[in-house]
Amino acid sequence: MAPEILVKQPYRGEPADIWSAGIILITMLMAGKFRYQYIFFIELRWSTAAEEDHSYKTWLDGDHDYHPWPRINNTINDLLRRMLMHDPGRRATIKEILCDKWMHQVI
Repeated sequence: MAPEILVKQPYRGEPADIWSAGIILITMLMAGKFRYQYIFFIELRWSTAAEEDHSYKTWLDGDHDYHPWPRINNTINDLLRRMLMHDPGRRATIKEILCDKWMHQVI
């Protein structure tokens, strides 16, 4: 669930769907061994979870030396980082995703 939905803020469908697609993509890439604590905490308010989860914040802020998911390469890591931006206005759009170099490698 996108963070803006989790904290019951008004939201637009496309950015929320992009978030969900990012979660699905990580789950597929990790072959079902996805560690949810790096993305969101259902039990906590999103803002609290994002502030308290150093691993997620380090990854989201673009620390390319930090890899919470070592099985995922840097090319897809960059795409996931853009799909899972906390701010829906900064989140990747479908056009940006379709133009991403990782998408061209797999298509």
